[in-house]
Amino acid sequence: MTSVRTTTTSATAAPGRPRARFGDDLAAALLGTWVVGGLFLDGWAHVNQPDLETFFSPWHGVFYAGFIVSTVVLARLVTRYQRGRFDPALVPAGYGLGLIGAALFVLGGFADGVWHTLFGIEVGVAALLSPSHLLLLVGGLLMVTSPVRSAWSSPDLPARVPAARLFPALWATTLTTAVVLFFFQYLSAFVTRAPSAAAVEGPEGLLTTIAGVASVLVTNLIMVAPLLLLARRWRLPFGTVALLATTGAAAMTSVRELTLGALVPAMLVGGLAADLLLAWLRPGPDRPGAFRAAAALVPLVLWGAWMAAYAAAYGIAWPPELWAGVLGMASLSGLGLSLLALPPAVPAGTWDPISKA
Repeated sequence: MTSVRTTTTSATAAPGRPRARFGDDLAAALLGTWVVGGLFLDGWAHVNQPDLETFFSPWHGVFYAGFIVSTVVLARLVTRYQRGRFDPALVPAGYGLGLIGAALFVLGGFADGVWHTLFGIEVGVAALLSPSHLLLLVGGLLMVTSPVRSAWSSPDLPARVPAARLFPALWATTLTTAVVLFFFQYLSAFVTRAPSAAAVEGPEGLLTTIAGVASVLVTNLIMVAPLLLLARRWRLPFGTVALLATTGAAAMTSVRELTLGALVPAMLVGGLAADLLLAWLRPGPDRPGAFRAAAALVPLVLWGAWMAAYAAAYGIAWPPELWAGVLGMASLSGLGLSLLALPPAVPAGTWDPISKA
């Protein structure tokens, strides 16, 4: 009893971090749209203007201007709670990593300018794997995800919360997913033309098929993982899947001037169908069976709509066992992700340091 009282008193006396207001989280999420929009605009320029040979382009200007404004707003938020000198303990909950992200972004921007000066402008997959661009990726994601961390740690946001109150976290998650899709566009279901490619004998045809299958499965993991993470914390509001899937598809197809634009309404329809499924299953930590079922069924609904739209608009040359197998693998990978997002309980005492093997 004495130890319990001591622990409780200590926890009560410990000062908590200040909390950002709803307007702060909303501003951070909306400003993230500027930065992410600049990223996709720059991506569009690199894809459609292959002769682009300068770091000082208007597309970079939009991108970095969004970062500057976001950083100024972040700095104002942080200084609101400081007491004369900077105290990390007084940074609002969820925004500490955002500050680190801003510093990494500045470092990445400087490195990007030096890299382009020394080695020129990257093209193709190399642009997505450039070390300076990866540093920008890490810094940007730490900033964009600040509203998610803020909402996640808030005691004022229970599992069941109105969609409007949760919007900053949902939109920040949607932007984060779009950025990850961007950096994996060489394996993107919204870019690949492999499903409609005629079967070709030999290694070339095999590699085309493998790339097409991998594109769907990788995109599935990128889109389902954040949904399961959010479902671990909240009962997902209706429209969450449609928002994330449709935004990701629209952003990715816009980079290539909507070459595969028919996939955008497909993800809207599939996303709304998945939202109906989630409304019925109500997955969450309190309903692990429903959580597993949702993880397995949502990919079937999303990629079933994708397959149907692809077949109708562009044609599918894959045989039934291949496209059906892709749907099956997407479902199984979603189920596997659910074990990471909501792992089975560990028996009590198994990690007790004094227990015997």
